[in-house]
This record gives sequence, C-alpha cells and structure tokens, in this order.
Amino acid sequence: MFSNSNILENAIAVMRRVALLATITAAAIAAAAGLILAFSSGSSALSNKSADLSPSSLANGNNNKPQDTAAGSNQQQQVASNRSSVEFGDAINLTNNPNDSVYGQVASANDNVYVVWQESVRDPASGRSNNYDIFFKASQDRGETFDGETSNLSRNAGFSEHPQLAASDVNNAVYVVWADNTSGKREILFTKSDDAGRTFGKPRVLSSPGSASSYNQELAASGSSVYLVWQEQATDGGNAIVFRASSNGGNTFADPVTIVQGNSSSVDSRSFPKVAAHGDSVYVAWSSVGSGKGNLQQQGLYFAKSSDSGSTFSPAAKLNKGNEVVGEAQVAAYGDDVHVIWGGLDAVTVANLFYVRSSDGGDTFTDPSSISSLKSPSNVELAIMSEKPQTGGDAGGGADGLEASYSLHVAAQVQMSAGNEEIMFVPNLFGGNIDNNTSTPPSNLSNNSGISECPSISISGNDVFVMWEDLTTGNHEIFLARGKIVS
Repeated sequence: MFSNSNILENAIAVMRRVALLATITAAAIAAAAGLILAFSSGSSALSNKSADLSPSSLANGNNNKPQDTAAGSNQQQQVASNRSSVEFGDAINLTNNPNDSVYGQVASANDNVYVVWQESVRDPASGRSNNYDIFFKASQDRGETFDGETSNLSRNAGFSEHPQLAASDVNNAVYVVWADNTSGKREILFTKSDDAGRTFGKPRVLSSPGSASSYNQELAASGSSVYLVWQEQATDGGNAIVFRASSNGGNTFADPVTIVQGNSSSVDSRSFPKVAAHGDSVYVAWSSVGSGKGNLQQQGLYFAKSSDSGSTFSPAAKLNKGNEVVGEAQVAAYGDDVHVIWGGLDAVTVANLFYVRSSDGGDTFTDPSSISSLKSPSNVELAIMSEKPQTGGDAGGGADGLEASYSLHVAAQVQMSAGNEEIMFVPNLFGGNIDNNTSTPPSNLSNNSGISECPSISISGNDVFVMWEDLTTGNHEIFLARGKIVS
C-alpha cells in the first residue's frame, strides 16, 4: 500500500501488515447522552490540504432538517434525539509528511487530547525507510490546535509497533505502550507522563522475560489505576493472555497474572485481548479464530473478569452460543453493565456487528445479537457516553450508585466498494435504549475515495474525537475529526 517502490521500504511495509492485523483502543467514558449527529462545514484550526477528507462535504446547508440518506452520500446526515447534537468540523492531517504513518490512537481527559501512532523513519544517508518508531502529540485546548512538539517515544534501532495509550484526569497522567523487538524478541514497552505529555519517562519492559514473543497489547486507566493486557507466545509455541496492574499511576506494576494458559484452546496467535475497567472491576475479552492449536468447537469469543483490581481472574467463559463467526472484539463497562461487540478480523468476515451485554458485572451475558445497521465491519471501536453520575440512594447502574443513563457509540472500518473503505460512526447504538435491538443508521466520517482504516475514539466533556489512518493522500497519514456536543 506504499506509493514508494523502494524494495526495503516495501519489505518493512509487508512486515508491518503481517505483524499488526488491527488496532483498537480501550473504550472512553465521559459526560453527555442522547445525541444527534450532524455534519457541518464548521471551522478547524488545521485543515487537510491534500485530499477531501472533510465531513463537511456531507452538508447541504440546512443544519435543522433531518435527512434520511444512505451512508456516504453527499448530503447532511442527522440522527434523531431528544437532547443535543454533535457537530463535526473538518478532519485534520496530524502527520502530513512523506512517511508511512499508521495505527493512530487517541485519548482525552479534561482539556487534554493525546494522539500516538507508528511511523517509518528514514536513514539520513540513503533517505530510505529502515525502521518504525512511536510518535506522540498533544493538545491542551480540547483538540483546537496541536502546535506542540512531536515526540519520538521509542527512538531505537528496533521495530516499534502497535502503540496504545490511555489518559487519566488524575495528575494529568498519560500512559503509552507498544511492542518492540530491539532486544531480539518482541517485548511490551511502557512509558508515562505526569505533565500532560510534555515529558515522558524512560521506556521500560513490562512483559514476561521468559516468553518468546509478547504483542497485541491493550491499555486502560481508571483514576490512578493502570491496566495492561497482552498476548504472549511461549518458547514451545503456545499462546497465553497475560495481565499486569498498577495502583499508583504506573510507577510500579504488580507481577504478571496469566488469565489463560498457553495450552488453552480458547486462545490462539490472533486473539487480540481487550481490557476495560470500572472501579475495582476489570474485564478482559478476546477471540479465538482458529490459527492456534484448539479444536473448532472452542473457537469463539471469550471473557474473564476480576473483582479485585486484577489480582485474580475468573475462568474464561465463552460468550458466543451458536455458530456466529467471531473476529476482533471490543469491551466497555459502566457501573455493573459490561458491553462486548465484535466485527471482522483480517480474512475473517463478519456479516454484521455482533453484541452481548451483562447487567450483573460480567457474571452472566445475553445471547449474541446482530446489529444489522453496520454491514461487514472490521476494526470496531466502542465508547460509552454518560450523564453525570448520581451519588447515593437507589440511583441504579451499579453498587456505587451510578445512574444507568448512558449511550453506546461505535466506530468501524467498512468496505464500501473495491478500493474504498470508510470510517463509519454509529451514535446511540440501540437508539439510546440498551434493551432495544435497533440502532441509528451509521454516518460516514472519512467520506473519500480511498482507504480509511483503523479508527480510534475518545470522548471528554462536550468533545468527541475520532482518529484513523488514511491512504487517500498517496501515503498513509493520521487524520483526526473533532465533534462538539451542542444544544
């Protein structure tokens, strides 16, 4: 997918595509519910100059009249709601360089917005791409500008890949992990910032020293707690799901906890574990798609929970009950409610978005439901938007008195035609009613003629951020669309 025909650069591109099948970030929890999605021409501090990637291309000049239009049409789309609306401005090109910039992730807390991605670096003498490093940028004004320095977090001779990040509103903390083979094998590296991304500590290895390879890492933060899950390959070729937790903002981590042993048939080389947390409860979901040692009956979607901040986990439970095709999953939590969705993965095609829900903290789950409004999605992302929680009394939504008033929002990569894949956004999954097996029609955020892929979502206050990589410009660039919740 490179425009440059240089042999070494193409070889690196192949390595990257084989090593990283998808990227997804942890789900974001913030304030505001019951939304309309509306596209307008809006202004943006930065604008894309090299391709028409603007959501404003959907606007028809009337921001008040709802339109029943197909995704990708050149008309404004609105989603009915009873409260407020989200208005997206132009997508901005955050990288805007000739390098290969991929696997972008976004996180936000308070006024701060953080983005991280993987980018090719060039040999100064030859000008050829010879490696990938992890790059970071931050905004301190809710994504209005990203004028600060771009930081190279890895800066080493190894192959640094698949970055993930999480943010906390405690002490302006931001956490970043990635896989790195500088030591001769893939390890999980971690770094943190306590000053909103202005400076970072020295990267340190968190994966198990005895493993043959560690990869497919995911990260979540809740208050001063940081949770990390990854996939590990043993020296005998078996696969395992491994977890570590920090209770002091990433200063130290407890010893690794193996959630699934390497000889289990519920995990294979492409299980892509995901993690979400609420209070002391931690939830991990992953899939088994058949590339490992397990028998066919064990392939499916799996889940484990912890009620003690990740010190111990329940046995793995299989969530899909029938013959549903299982790809890559995503998990989010609010109070005692746990939501898991999944779409396709690489060569695994899933007809629709699939979904299961628990209302008792992950003890039991509903049977899978098919959400037909999103066809053949891949690289799915899930976010929860909530109203401000109530405290005390019988507010519902969990033992801590959270009001169960929230909505689910999904971003996914969807192939529209040969050579055209778009970033689709589904607000108010189930129409804001989590007991209603319906959803709002998806809206096209990328809306261009090229390949847009690997979305990431974050929400903070009245701001919604959707990030993706895009090939429309001729090389992979990282784009960000910022939506504002308005009354």
